Amino acid sequence: MNLDKISEKVNPILDRKEYVFNAEFDSATVSNLDAKKEITKILSADEGLVVIKKILQKFGVKNGRIYAYLYLNKETLGQIEVIHKKAKKKEVKTEAKAA
Repeated sequence: MNLDKISEKVNPILDRKEYVFNAEFDSATVSNLDAKKEITKILSADEGLVVIKKILQKFGVKNGRIYAYLYLNKETLGQIEVIHKKAKKKEVKTEAKAA
């Protein structure tokens, strides 16, 4: 997967940076987890502070756009973003496997 940064916007009110990436996929659309890992490598940021909002792709095309937010601290991330039940379950399972 190749990522090219299209835009970067600083949002001081919400204490985050908003990014738009153009992505070229090798096969199918990437998962949010894989996109998050690639974006954290590019931005050299903590993986816990990056949130993937959308991955948009047209049918049959192997490229798309990824919308991501980088929060500057965990407090604002916890206040603004909602963690869904499925994501919480995945986090608990991965923590249990790591321990």
